[in-house]
Amino acid sequence: VYYKNLNDGSLYSISIDGTGKKQLTTNEAGAINAFESGIYFMNITDGFKPYFINLDGSGMKKISEEEAWRMNVSAGYIYYAGFSGAGIYRMKLDGSGVEALSASANPDLLLYRDGYVYYSEGMIVYSLNVNTKEVTALASSDSYPASLGILNNGISYSDAGKFTAIFLN
Repeated sequence: VYYKNLNDGSLYSISIDGTGKKQLTTNEAGAINAFESGIYFMNITDGFKPYFINLDGSGMKKISEEEAWRMNVSAGYIYYAGFSGAGIYRMKLDGSGVEALSASANPDLLLYRDGYVYYSEGMIVYSLNVNTKEVTALASSDSYPASLGILNNGISYSDAGKFTAIFLN
């Protein structure tokens, strides 16, 4: 299990049984994504830049000078929101190939699944087709969604203490 320690902001690992706690970074981490052979995270200490570190804590490296907010790693890309301004972007895992997917979106939450970026902006949940860049409003909530999640056949979001599923075709 990989997590951010709320006391010092650093990235840690721990076994499922609660043993073997290990500090992996001394930098404040956010948007933690364990993916394949390592962990991708937003290094808050270094101006919200995307970083990679091996699962054992070795080999930490900066991926890009981009400010990557709301990172989600999937399908060979890092999907993220621009920190200093609006926009949803993606870059390859090595930091190359930065591509704007939507210049106008300013997401509060963001995740990727099967060719779409799902995000909330205000009280609306949207889908963004990464190939056509078409944006579709999927749902309007009673308050600002607190989380987005992936289901077997859809996505979910929580707001005002309730969970809502959106089933996808």
